[in-house]
Amino acid sequence: QVRGMLSTVYLDQPGQPVFWLGGAGRAIRVNINPYEPKRVLETSRIVFPDVPGTPEFPYSELIYNTGHLKSGCHDPRGVLMIYGAGIPEGAISEAYDNLDIAPTLYHLLGQPIPEGLTGRVIRELAAEPVAVS
Repeated sequence: QVRGMLSTVYLDQPGQPVFWLGGAGRAIRVNINPYEPKRVLETSRIVFPDVPGTPEFPYSELIYNTGHLKSGCHDPRGVLMIYGAGIPEGAISEAYDNLDIAPTLYHLLGQPIPEGLTGRVIRELAAEPVAVS
């Protein structure tokens, strides 16, 4: 369902997808499509046609445009969607960043968190470790 919705998101007009979607099995990898810098303006619109209400946003509100062909940055803010055994449905948190992903995954797999690893376990996502066989 998420893959389907993300595949319809477009830039300014249908046929210009915002995201490149890949992955394996039930995992999804999402990248921003690399449009030429002059083609994407701060005022370009990103439209979500399969989301109720068909919301749209200025490009600059959703994507940090560096002016390079492959715009973006490794900002600690972002979106993480995860599901599976041990993950409570509907858990939402805004108090974490990308440094917390690795410790959370170690915890979910019931593995010790390596010493010196920065970040913390996202407790809303990881109430109990999952038995790994």
